[in-house]
Amino acid sequence: MQSTCQSMEAELTYLQKYHDLRIRLYEVLEKNDGSDHISKRCDYFLIVIIILNIAVIIAESIDLLFKGNEQLFRNLEVFFVSIFSIEYALRIWSSPAYIKNGKLRSGRLKYVFSFYGLIDILSILPFYLQIFLPGLDLRILRTFRLIRILKISHYNSAIEDLFHAIYVERKPFLATLYIFAVAILLNSTLLYFAESGVQPEKFGSIPDSIYWSVITLTTVGYGDVTPQTSLGKVIAVFTALTGICVVALLSGIVATAFSRQINQRQMIFEEEVRKALEDGVITDEEMLIIDSMREKFDIDTEFQSSLIKNILRQRT
Repeated sequence: MQSTCQSMEAELTYLQKYHDLRIRLYEVLEKNDGSDHISKRCDYFLIVIIILNIAVIIAESIDLLFKGNEQLFRNLEVFFVSIFSIEYALRIWSSPAYIKNGKLRSGRLKYVFSFYGLIDILSILPFYLQIFLPGLDLRILRTFRLIRILKISHYNSAIEDLFHAIYVERKPFLATLYIFAVAILLNSTLLYFAESGVQPEKFGSIPDSIYWSVITLTTVGYGDVTPQTSLGKVIAVFTALTGICVVALLSGIVATAFSRQINQRQMIFEEEVRKALEDGVITDEEMLIIDSMREKFDIDTEFQSSLIKNILRQRT
């Protein structure tokens, strides 16, 4: 009986150490909040590797650099993919680990099908497809490898902030998109009836007219397709004015959402600083929490110093 208990205790100890290792690896690989120097160095290393890899892919498209150096570019690609493959395997192994009912569980599938998990696998997939499916168009695969730039999203919250800002303002955003869709369909239909008889090769159908409508509404205006009739020109003027309004609305909604998000972060940060200064002194532990929050919210040190001085001045 005692031997059985010792065996179970040893097994639980092993599971705990195994669990601690996975948790530590998970912390190192995830975005650093400023408090973990090892994780911070790991983040910088992977960001540099990603940027160098993108630079090599771009250089590979230049015939002057690529011709005669094919083997060098191939070796570099193997080097980068090896690093990304190891990183992906470690993320799957460590993400996220926990013990339940004495057994180690993991959320591997949750990571694999997450946004970042899909980006990670897509960043290395072209290399392995070239090996196992050599008949594929290699030029397409080389271009597809540029998706690796999205791996930086692991360490920068810009894309996540954009999606969150749009989600918060989703109702006015969707309403503006609806107006945009109606404007495209309406203007395309009107221009089709106005120009199809004069320019059947360019406005022979409503789908053909949609191309012109989208280009005009987005204020791009390539000029490759232009109305010739008087009615068509009037519709073009109306379409251009509508496009300015819609683009301004969309830009304003996103800008307002980002501004509100920044203000909310500053308010949360200010509340944390005020809480730390309730006794008039910021301890080392409290400063560590404040610095960690500042890193997380991308707040500069000047704002932090100015905020602390203002709060102290108000209390005196």
